Amino acid sequence: MIRRSRRALPAGLVALALLAACVLVGVSCGQALTGHRPWLPFAGVARVAAGLTASSPVVLAAAVVLGVLGLALLFAALTPGAASVLPLQPGPTQLASGVTRASLSTALMVAAGDVDGVDRARVRVRGRRVHATVRTPLRAPGALREDVRTAIDARLTDIAPTRPASIRVRVRTRSD
Repeated sequence: MIRRSRRALPAGLVALALLAACVLVGVSCGQALTGHRPWLPFAGVARVAAGLTASSPVVLAAAVVLGVLGLALLFAALTPGAASVLPLQPGPTQLASGVTRASLSTALMVAAGDVDGVDRARVRVRGRRVHATVRTPLRAPGALREDVRTAIDARLTDIAPTRPASIRVRVRTRSD
C-alpha cells in the first residue's frame, strides 16, 4: 500500500530539453522555408558535423557527458522515491488504508500545538522519524519536551501507522 512519489523532476527536465530542441528546429525550418534567416544555421551545422570523426575529442567528450547524464537519469528513474502515502494498520474491517505525509505532519503539528505552553509547532515526517520544533514563551520550559513527545506519541497511536516512528522534539524559548 506504500505509494511512491513520481519521478516528475527528471522526466520534466528531459521533456523540457526535448521540447526546446524541437521548437528550435521547427522554428528554424519554418524560417528557412519562408526565406528568412533561420535561428539555427543548417549549412554551418552540416559543415561542422562533416568535419568531425568518431575519434574526435569533441565527439568523445559529448559522448561521455551524454552517457553520464543518461546513467544519472536511469538511476533516478529506477530508485524508489520517498513514500507519499504511508500504510496504516488494518482495522476491524481489514481494509487497506493510508495517510499522506502532509496529513500526518499536520495532525502531529496540531497535537504538538495543543500542549500547554506551546506557541507554535512545526513537525516534519521523514522516513521513520518525526522531527518536531516547538516555540514557547516560557523561559524555563521544564517538562515541555516530554509533554510534546507524549502528545505526538498519543496521536501516532491513534493514527496507527504500520511502522513505528522515533520522535525528536526541539524546544525553542523566547531567548533562542
